Amino acid sequence: MLGLDLSAKSVNFCNQYHSIDSLSFTCGNAQSLPFDDNSFDVVLNVESSLVYPDVDRFLEEVVRVLRPNGYFLYTDIRYLEDIDNWRA
Repeated sequence: MLGLDLSAKSVNFCNQYHSIDSLSFTCGNAQSLPFDDNSFDVVLNVESSLVYPDVDRFLEEVVRVLRPNGYFLYTDIRYLEDIDNWRA
């Protein structure tokens, strides 16, 4: 398992306080994921894409790094006026 966050401070905290075998955290941008194509069986994104400047780019990156038949697990909030655009 690999966690990703834009904040080096958050990554350092998580690596220090969440020491679990097979779990690590790294810095990176969700709109330009620092991983090879077809790298993951699962991509999980929880309540962060609301603030991404380019959600479409993020979704393209998810598709790129997921292995065939991989899973994208996603939950977030949207402002009511943005729902139709987000669904499109």
